Amino acid sequence: MELSDKKLEEILTGSGVLTAEQASKAGEQMRRIGKSFKKNLITLGYVDEETITSTVLAHANISYIRLKNYPIKVEATKLLPRKKCIAYKAIPVSLSRDLLTVAMSDPFNVVILDDIHILTKKEILPVYAHEEEILAAIDKHHPRDQMTMTDVVDKIDTMEHEFGTWSPQEASAVPKGEEEDEHSPVIVLLANKIVEEAHHQGASDIHIEQLETKTSVRYRIDGVLKEALALPTKVRLSLVARFKIM
Repeated sequence: MELSDKKLEEILTGSGVLTAEQASKAGEQMRRIGKSFKKNLITLGYVDEETITSTVLAHANISYIRLKNYPIKVEATKLLPRKKCIAYKAIPVSLSRDLLTVAMSDPFNVVILDDIHILTKKEILPVYAHEEEILAAIDKHHPRDQMTMTDVVDKIDTMEHEFGTWSPQEASAVPKGEEEDEHSPVIVLLANKIVEEAHHQGASDIHIEQLETKTSVRYRIDGVLKEALALPTKVRLSLVARFKIM
């Protein structure tokens, strides 16, 4: 949760969790070593993070829920796509008429609240949940695409009519405007899968090379190029074009 140091100090001293003397010492240390007011409070042992969180939420009249045991409603989760949930660190948990309850790691972020309101066309009731519990709930209710890279390549091989049967020599001779479509769903999926897998493996860059009988996709991992995928030569131009768009 993002609050200004001054606002946090006001809430904690006003609720009696922190004394004026403790607040002053934490402020002095903050100016001396540069850590946030909150981190200095915890370092000095004046208050723990859980107490800070519960005090701030109580002051703002925001509920604190544990998603591990919360009965999340499917009709609510469907209103916000996975990508947005991850970006916002938020997940809708219940819907009552036009009121959508959304668990958030930062329920004070008015920009995110406004965006969710616009996307869902619902009134938003923010509640607080731990970030790791939110991410676990997102994976449970918005599972990742389970199609593997092998599935994508197999799909390409069964769609000859979409890509044609280019040889490496023919590929360079394809007239402009007659290249395979970089917007094709299978090419879009293939490009996304390549990037996703490169990210998961910790690759620093991706290399696409046209060889005599295949298109080789390699990842540079720890400075070493390793082949990740051998693709039909017929997809090279459309795949490269897709990466240029990305």
